[in-house]
Amino acid sequence: MYEDFYNLREEPFRLSPDSRLCYDHTSYKKAKAYMEYAMHRGEGFIMITGKPGTGKTTLINEITAQMLDSNVIVSTIECSQLKADDLLRSTVYRFGLAGETDHKSQLLNNLENYLIRLRREERRAVLIVDEAQALSKDAIEELRLLTNLQHANMPLLQIFLIGQEELLTLVHSPELRQLHQRIIATCSLDTLDEQQTEEYVKYRLDEVGWDGDPMLDPAIFPFIQRFSLGVPRWINLICSRLFLQGMIEEHHHIGLPEFTSVIKGLAKEQLLAPEIQNIKTALLKEIDDICYKKEKGNGKKKTILGEKLSQSKRQSLTNKRKRQEKVAKALFAQVEPRVSSGPEKLKLKELIKFLNKNGVGDCKLDLPEDLSKLGERGILAWIQYSQKEIPMETQDIISMLLNLLNKNTPQETRH
Repeated sequence: MYEDFYNLREEPFRLSPDSRLCYDHTSYKKAKAYMEYAMHRGEGFIMITGKPGTGKTTLINEITAQMLDSNVIVSTIECSQLKADDLLRSTVYRFGLAGETDHKSQLLNNLENYLIRLRREERRAVLIVDEAQALSKDAIEELRLLTNLQHANMPLLQIFLIGQEELLTLVHSPELRQLHQRIIATCSLDTLDEQQTEEYVKYRLDEVGWDGDPMLDPAIFPFIQRFSLGVPRWINLICSRLFLQGMIEEHHHIGLPEFTSVIKGLAKEQLLAPEIQNIKTALLKEIDDICYKKEKGNGKKKTILGEKLSQSKRQSLTNKRKRQEKVAKALFAQVEPRVSSGPEKLKLKELIKFLNKNGVGDCKLDLPEDLSKLGERGILAWIQYSQKEIPMETQDIISMLLNLLNKNTPQETRH
């Protein structure tokens, strides 16, 4: 929905895992490196843990995709209170060995023969066990026994244990001491800090063609991190709502007021993280205080600035303003015949074409023609916050041009 309004190629903040939009933060890169290292070793267990929503499934999908054209056969099972015998059957089934028998010895024999055949073909197998914290100790021990399968003194099966933080406690229990000794590497997917949260959001936006619309107030990123606890899944939820509300209310700037409105809505629907539900009032008050101080401070700065400006400086600013107005009126006189009639968006499109062809003074412009869809405020926001370096004086003249165009646009043709 909102991706069309903001001219994005696709939705950047889906809740379902998407390795195409994966942001490689420090712990994610480390976990991926550990998995690749373990793939190279081809033996033992490797364990990756993390809170729900930190990217474990995304990591699995990315690694699995990398193995498609390799000599490694990867199978994934998701555990939901699987018992030992169920786990063995699921493993055999995932490797495409479903047969008529459910007898454990026959299942093991079928699996071993399959793994030996892979080894003779200079291929090997990897089993990824997702949500492994839900396994019973007997089931975990069954996995250890599977790693005993060997051919010519070479292990036939390597296992990755992926799960929430409870998996650490499970694996370190006394009954699983032998399994613990076979773990060759462990890594935890950490939550994102404030800087990583901002980088994560902007990375996903850049990947889908974001050109600065909507403009994002830097002040929102620390609070996105705090309300999401730095968990990518919660970050996606909050940002998705921010952009959806921005589309509904036709905002081309998202700041703390818009953020507060979205958070209150999510809190009312009880969609925030449980830990946040209990402290949301205090956090929202902190945002209100920042907004109040910012507004008050801006007013104070304007007063101090007015007092300190000398008469000569004021006159200089006045003269500069008059020069800019003169340039803007001269440019508008040239473009006015093209924009004398028609709807606002068409007039804006013609104005953009004119500016790209003629520039403003010595400043050459290359504005996207589809900026006309954003309206007057959207164009100004794009010019001010785009990656293109447009001088402030040129920005002021364009603002005056848009104001002149606005005055010459009948009310009934404006949207």
